[in-house]
Amino acid sequence: MFTLPYRSGTLRAAGIENGQEVETRELSTASEAYGIRLTADRSEISADGQDLSFVTVEIVDREGNVVPQAGDRVSFELKGEGILAAVGNVDLKDEDSYVENSRKVWKGRAILVVKSTRESGTIRIKASAPGLRSASATIKTRCALKTPGDGIRPQNSRSQNSRQIPRPSFTAAAIFASISSGVL
Repeated sequence: MFTLPYRSGTLRAAGIENGQEVETRELSTASEAYGIRLTADRSEISADGQDLSFVTVEIVDREGNVVPQAGDRVSFELKGEGILAAVGNVDLKDEDSYVENSRKVWKGRAILVVKSTRESGTIRIKASAPGLRSASATIKTRCALKTPGDGIRPQNSRSQNSRQIPRPSFTAAAIFASISSGVL
């Protein structure tokens, strides 16, 4: 661990292996909050009334950098074949309900958990906050049929060796922890 004096700009870190640069990351100073960014973990979920999509909510500047000092209250509107299962951030002092249609971001981030209904279609999500550019995201829901010996597969699939529909391999607590560390 080492300390660097603060100066606005871009910090670039490079991973070197055997003298070759194998990975890089850049972190840029955010300017004034401009808008909201929604990023769903999946673009399609199963219309089984149980499948979930985790949508990362971020307050960003004009260049798309997350604004870590942002604490705006973001309101959510869902339409279509999904319901709001939960909304949260990792602020342990935040006592807001996890099932409200709004939430304050913490350090510029929050998470929205969307649950499918049992109908195929589209889930439309809109996020807005006073003074910020709103954002929207779309998630498709698709019916799945369980067939003997094949597991779950999309209804229109003709392949006998269809892949199983992926399920999230993480918990809400792990997602919230990832948000606070900036992984998501």
